[in-house]
Amino acid sequence: MQKMTIEEASRSSLSDAVKRVCGSHETLVIAGPDGELARVVPIPKPVRTFKGKPVYRLEDVRYLDFPYWKQEAAQE
Repeated sequence: MQKMTIEEASRSSLSDAVKRVCGSHETLVIAGPDGELARVVPIPKPVRTFKGKPVYRLEDVRYLDFPYWKQEAAQE
């Protein structure tokens, strides 16, 4: 995980932060005096699909949010 202060972030653009995250494949945390303010997280691309749902590598799961799990649980 990379860290950047709010002062450093204000001197660069959002596209610079995105390029930094894409190049390193690590989360970038922008912190202020009171703690974390924002996170720029790399979103991986699925390697394939199974039954209409994307399949990711195991090491990519930490970056993902699976809202359809909640939907399937509610239907059961």
